This record gives sequence, C-alpha cells and structure tokens, in this order.
Amino acid sequence: MLAEFSDCTVSEPSIFKPNEKRTSIGLGQFIVVVVSILLNGLVVSSSLAADDRGPMVLSPEFDELAAIPFSKSYALVVGIDNYEDHAWDKLDMAVDDAREVAKALEARGYEVTTLIDGEATYHNLLDAIRDLVDGPGKDPNARLLLWFAGHGYSADNREYIVPVDAGAPESGTVFTRRALRLSVLRTLFEDVRARHLLAVFDSCFSGDIHKKTRGAQVSKVVTTANNNVARQLLSSGVAGQKVFDDGKFRELFLAAIEGDADSAGGQPDGYVTAEELVNFLKYELGKYGGRKGSSQTPVLSILQSDGSGGSFVFRTRREQAVNKEAQSVPVGPTAEVALNSEAPRHECDRLAESSDDQDFSRVIPACLQAAKDHPDSARFAYKLGQSYYLDDKFDEAIEWYTRAAEKHHVEAMADLGRLFFNMLGFGPQKFTSRQAVDWLRKAVMRGHIGAMEGLAYILGTGTEDVPQDQEEAFRWFTVAAVNGSPTAMMNLASMNFQGEGVPANPKEGIRWVRKAAEFGLWPAIDNLDQLLQEHEGESLSAEERFRLIENAATVDGSVQSVLDLANHHQQGIGTPKDFQQALHWYRELGEDEEALNAIGLMYLFDDGEEQDAQKALEYFHQSASLGQPQGMYNIAQMYLNAKGVELDEAEGLRWLKKVAELEISVFDNAFKNDPSDAELVTHAKYMMGELVAAGRGTVADEVEANNWYRKAAEAGNTNAMVSLHNFYVASDPEEAAVWLLKAAEAGEVEAMVNMALRFHVGDGVEISHTAASDWMKKAQETLSGQGLYSGPVDGEVTEENVDLILSVLAQ
Repeated sequence: MLAEFSDCTVSEPSIFKPNEKRTSIGLGQFIVVVVSILLNGLVVSSSLAADDRGPMVLSPEFDELAAIPFSKSYALVVGIDNYEDHAWDKLDMAVDDAREVAKALEARGYEVTTLIDGEATYHNLLDAIRDLVDGPGKDPNARLLLWFAGHGYSADNREYIVPVDAGAPESGTVFTRRALRLSVLRTLFEDVRARHLLAVFDSCFSGDIHKKTRGAQVSKVVTTANNNVARQLLSSGVAGQKVFDDGKFRELFLAAIEGDADSAGGQPDGYVTAEELVNFLKYELGKYGGRKGSSQTPVLSILQSDGSGGSFVFRTRREQAVNKEAQSVPVGPTAEVALNSEAPRHECDRLAESSDDQDFSRVIPACLQAAKDHPDSARFAYKLGQSYYLDDKFDEAIEWYTRAAEKHHVEAMADLGRLFFNMLGFGPQKFTSRQAVDWLRKAVMRGHIGAMEGLAYILGTGTEDVPQDQEEAFRWFTVAAVNGSPTAMMNLASMNFQGEGVPANPKEGIRWVRKAAEFGLWPAIDNLDQLLQEHEGESLSAEERFRLIENAATVDGSVQSVLDLANHHQQGIGTPKDFQQALHWYRELGEDEEALNAIGLMYLFDDGEEQDAQKALEYFHQSASLGQPQGMYNIAQMYLNAKGVELDEAEGLRWLKKVAELEISVFDNAFKNDPSDAELVTHAKYMMGELVAAGRGTVADEVEANNWYRKAAEAGNTNAMVSLHNFYVASDPEEAAVWLLKAAEAGEVEAMVNMALRFHVGDGVEISHTAASDWMKKAQETLSGQGLYSGPVDGEVTEENVDLILSVLAQ
C-alpha cells in the first residue's frame, strides 16, 4: 500500500490517487498493502502444485476398515433450547436435533449419553466430558463423538459453548465461570487416547474457532483416515454467521452419514470421512441458504495436530449389510492396509511431518531406512518420493512415487501426474502430458478430487499429445466443484463465461464464482464484484465484501485473505474502524514480512492514541530483516522526512540504497500486487539519483547521480529518463533527445510535448514537422483520454497548444 504523509488512509483498495502517474512515487510516500486479481480463463488447478485439496476415497475393492476395528463407539449428545437466563434467545430445534442424532447414533451401535435442556448445566457438561475422556477415551481403539446444539459465544478472541445455566456475557464472572471455553475443551481432549474424536458444534460463533489450527493437513485415504489418530472439530457455520435453527443441519448431517456424502468422485465406497461430510454439508447448506437468502458454511479443522493423518470415518448404513461378512475376513499382507497403514510410526514419519522447512539430510536417510525395514509399505515409499521432490531431486522422486503408486497409493498417483505435467520441457528425459494424464486418471478413478482438477485442466487446455476435450473437462470440474473444491468452481465459472464445454451462461458463471467466494477462496471475491458490475450493473456492498473476506480469512487462511481482512479493519471498510482487530489479524500471520510492514504503518499513521513511531520503526526493521523491500523503504522514508524520528538523511540514504541494490527477478515478482517489489526497487534507484544530485545525506556527485538515473531508466522509470535528458541537454543534445524519446514512448506526456518541440526546431534530432505533429497529437489525446484536456486535438505545435498542455500538467 502507498500512502502519502498528508493522507495515510485509503478508502479504496488502490495505491494511486485518481490520475496520479505510476512513476511519480515521491519521497514522502510509504508502502502499504494492496490486493487485486482478475478472472481470466482456466485457473491452474491446485492439483498441479505441491499441495492438494479435496477428499480422496478408495474404491471398494480396497476395503480394509475391518483390519483395525473399533472396540466401541461412544457419543455425548447435548441439546439446549431453554436457557435459564433470558438474555439467551430461546431456540426451537436444538433439543429435537440432539434427540434425533442420539437416536441415529444408537442405531449405529454407539453408546450414547444425552444432556437435554436443564440437564446440560456447566458442571454436568464438564463432568460428562471428563467421564468420556477418562473412561472410553482411554481405549486406543475406541472412537468418541461430541454433538453440541445450543448457543455459542465469542469475545476477545475467546470462544465458548454456553451451558443452560450460563449467565449473560454482561454478567461478568457469572458467565465466565459457567461458560465452557473451547481452549479448556481442547486441553481436556489432550488426554484422549481413543483413535478417533470428532466434536460437532451446531452453534453460532462470532470468533474464529478454527483459526488456531489453520494449515494443518489430514490424509483423506479411507484406510489411513480410519486407522490413524484423528482429532477433529466440525462447526455448523463460520465466524459471524447465524446458523439455521430449523433442524436443517441435523437433517443433512444424518443423511450424510447414512450415505448421501459417500460420493466424492462419484464411486461410493461405503464410508464417509469427516472431509466428505463437511464438503457435502457445505454444498447442501449453500443451496439451502441460497433459497433462504442467508448463508451457513460448515468448517472442519484439527482440534490437536499430531501429524497422525487420521480422519473420523462413518460406515454408511447402506453398505453395512454388504460389508458385514467382510468384517470377519482376515486381511492378507498384500492388501491396501499393508500398503498404507500396517507399518508402525517411524522416525521417517516424525521428520517428514515436522515442519514445512524440513532438513532433507535427515528426512531422506530416515525414510530410506523405513522403506528398507518395511519394503511392502506404500507410506514410506510415498514419503520418500515427496521428500525427494521437495529437495528438487526429481529422478529419485519419480522412482519412489512410482513404487508407492504401484502399491495403489492414491496420493502417489496424483503426485506423479502433477510431477510429469510440471516437468514438461525440463530435464534430459522427455516427459509427456500423456504420462501425466494416465496417472491422474488412475487417481481420479479412486476419487481423488485434486487429480480431477488436474485432469480437467489438461483436457480443458489440450497439449501436444493430449487432445483438447472441454466437455470432459467440464464434467470433471463439476464433480470436483460439487465436492467442495473452490478452484474447480472458478474453472466452471470461466468455462460458463467462455462457452467452453457448455453453452455460454454468464448467470451460471456468476453463481459458481459466488459459491467459490462463499467457500473462502479469496481471489473469487474480487472477481465476483467485477462480474456483478459488468453483467448485472451492481456491486458488492462494502459490508458484503467484508463478510466474504472475513470468511476467506477464517476458512482459507491464505496470507492475502488475512492481509485483506486486517486492512478492512484498519481502514474501516464494511466494518467499524478497529485498530486492535486489524492488529490481531496482522499478527495471525506471525513472521510475515508484509504483515510486519503493515503493522508498522498502523503505528506510524494512526490518528489516535495508538500512534507510536518507535514501534513503527521496530516493525519496519523486523520486516526489513526478512528481506522485505517495503520495510527497508519505509525506514528510509522515516529518516528522510523526520517522520517520528530525528532527520537523518545519511541514514535514510543508507536504507534507500539497500532497496536500490536489491535484485528481484520477474519470476519472484510474478504474483505480487502493485506497486510490485520490482517497481519499488526501480523507483529507489531513481530516488538515489535525486538524493545524490541534491547532496542529501552525502556529497553531491553529478556522475554518481547520473549512474543511478541510468540504472532506473534502463529498468523503465520514466522520471529517470527525463532526469537523464536534463543531465545531457547542455552537453550532448542528441543523447538528451534519446532519453526524452524513451520517456515519451513510455507515456510521459510532458516528454511527448518536448519531443514535438524538438522535431519542430531540430534540437538534437532532424527537423520533422510530421513527427512534431504526431507527438503533439499523442500528448493531446492522452490528456483527453484522462479527462484533463478539453482543447483542440489537432497536433499543431503552437505556443497556445504547448502552454495549454503544460498548464494542465502543472495542476
């Protein structure tokens, strides 16, 4: 974000004032956060990157859930309609929902404890949870389910479920002593040894109960999901949503576990994972909310991330009769469980899952040893392929991914497809799109949603050896979208707009963009706003945009969505201006250089009691220490302009030089927002020329200043081109004309006028009245197009025309 000292806030997500030239970044300006993206063609599928989204299911022939059966299933079901304190609204369906869920779970063999209305006091609820944890929770082969239907509450970044005897939040200690904090619940669950734990909250929360575990990943292969430890939390809505109190969530939940959610990829396998469950609920509640004119978006996250890769699994009742006999059949060593789950946890698992910044010199030897000790294990083969890939050792990655894929490891199949596609045109081997498609299809046939996106992307664009098939691409994007993939939704939108694989239908395109935005895909929000303006003549209100961004930050948790949400709180866009909320969200990003820079700007420019230049400087330094050009540049601005510190032009020049000497490639800057870091570095080179020429912070040196101008001009800075013209105008008119022409060709209006004058009189160029007229007309047209000039557009080089244009530029 750029903000001038005279006006540190921006009401629109834009870095320049109306009609401000992009090259005119002054010494009194700071870098601030800006976000923008456009919908244009197929979105590169997440399945072609290193990460994956969406559930995977395993086809029925690999049914190994019986390999490690659950010893017992337990549930605590709570429903509260009538609260003792009338400050809490009476609910209509929480008790009925709880009773129906309890009945359905008992029919499935769960041992169910219920707390209904007056039974659900704070002490009874806490005792029941402790009984669950200390009793069946100690059995490593048990599974536990907590269902809570009632009020939820959030304040000061603390989230509570509200027992029947909790007072109003305004009652102070009466409330805090009787409301059950989710952090306390998490602590209690730390003692659970049961293999699976799922907590379902059909409650309203205004906070971000899922935020604390954002980024944790779980495997969605049914065998792995079932046999490994799972600690998951499912809420019926996201931050700020009021969930439907009409039984719809319960109705869909029960339908889902009966089998309606057993369709990820189209081939039911008899099981519903927590991921399939939440994707089904998102889709169905999205349709239902659309009819009601409201929204409710369920979210699944990890209660405790132990890297075990499990997921809560329901066996669908439709398949239980078919699979009942299979439960007693012993599993052979070549079955899928032997490939994915039979090997005990190993040092390989711990090191491979430890962090994003892995030490491959330790991970790879550990996984090689694990693969040697367990040669039939697809899990260790896959971890080796993944580690080699992340370590940029692609030949080894392909070897081990292939070993895992040949043992029916679905992730390995999908990753091989990604790898072959990404390696097209690289390396001594000739990788083909056909290889990528073959492996992606194998993963697709096992229900891998990310592979569906990848396959659809390749088919939608076509390659040298894979014919374009937009109809099939559309079908696979549809399956992935229905199963909750926001990127697939965006691709469906693009195909509807372009008429690819389906007749053009902008209305349907907008519907899918809106759904992607509701699902928390941050780039979809800008697209939705622009498409609504273009096709329906309306825009998202500031409040609606804020709601979508808040949802994206909570659900998706991407850096840009969190930055955008913080900026909305900071600027008061769609929500009251709130320094502390902005600070909270920036701090959610931890050691992110953009967030640190933004916090610095908040402290520097706050117009109230929070303003603190020293804190601002500290945050700029933290950002700069992470290599952020914006942080370095803002330190320079503070010293050069005595903003909160004593004037120190030498120190300002030193920091500006750090920015000017940075080397930033186009690749590094490919996805940056304006002003890009590369543009900022170029601007810093120009400003170095200005400071050195003026002797600010150093001895004036015309030659050094000229060198800086040349570096900036060669990188495209038009102000530097004009400065080079001024440098040479007396000593070398022809060289001066060269740089003036470059500035004119780059769109600098004053340079256009001066080129017209030079061609008119032959100053540094040969006289050409045609060229003079062309440049004068270009200058007039440029200003007219900007709405700044109403004079004649005739290209005549007259004193009146020149004075008129220069007077406009001087305003």
